[in-house]
Amino acid sequence: MDFNDRIRKLGDLLRGYVDIQLIDFFVGYIDLNEPVIALDTIVAHICDNDIPLTQPDVEEIFSLQRKMGITSKSDDYLKGLIR
Repeated sequence: MDFNDRIRKLGDLLRGYVDIQLIDFFVGYIDLNEPVIALDTIVAHICDNDIPLTQPDVEEIFSLQRKMGITSKSDDYLKGLIR
């Protein structure tokens, strides 16, 4: 599975917590060849809205960030959202 598919799957995680149009907006950055912006926007929204995550969800976010060369200041915050 490539980065784009993995980010789309992460966007699916938000269903039920976020309006579908907003999810489409986040994931739409992939279509503009901006997967880093897509991932950053999704992570920011998760943190801003305290969306509960599972351990595997957080590990997937961290994995994507590492592989895409993204440094994040929200790692500890994301860990705190694990349910």
